[in-house]
Amino acid sequence: MVVNPAAISSQPYVEEPTCGLEQGVEYVGNDIGSARATHANECCALCEGFGGCRAFSWSDYKGGTCWFKNRKDQVTWETGVDSGQVLANPAAPSCALELNVQYTGSNIRSASSVNAYGCCSICMKTTGCGAFSWTDLNGGTCYLKSAKGDTQYSAQFVSSVV
Repeated sequence: MVVNPAAISSQPYVEEPTCGLEQGVEYVGNDIGSARATHANECCALCEGFGGCRAFSWSDYKGGTCWFKNRKDQVTWETGVDSGQVLANPAAPSCALELNVQYTGSNIRSASSVNAYGCCSICMKTTGCGAFSWTDLNGGTCYLKSAKGDTQYSAQFVSSVV
């Protein structure tokens, strides 16, 4: 919240988040989820409320859909698609994924994500998170951890230190 010192009202002035929409631009790949929205300008707030979302692309698919991204990478020109970035990309290097590995112990909490890359973003935004293990159980579940801890082979898991 930003308080405007020149305001006459005693009510605080709330500055709406701006995502700097790029019209006719699609952020390619890095999809972590989606939500219905009739206009691209609705996607900013929806992205902020979706774990791991840092950017989005909107299209009129099914009456309007926000496609949530865990980062902004490749950009392409696409008529009818608008995109915006809510948070800057994480600093490189970011999560080097270990396939078929589960980190055991040191659990903080669990979170939903359709892929392991989403867990990386969620962990980076979670205080005390230093690692995670992801499985596609229940549509995708991140097990956020304070540290890597012990490892074990598991074909159902992907893990990373953050």
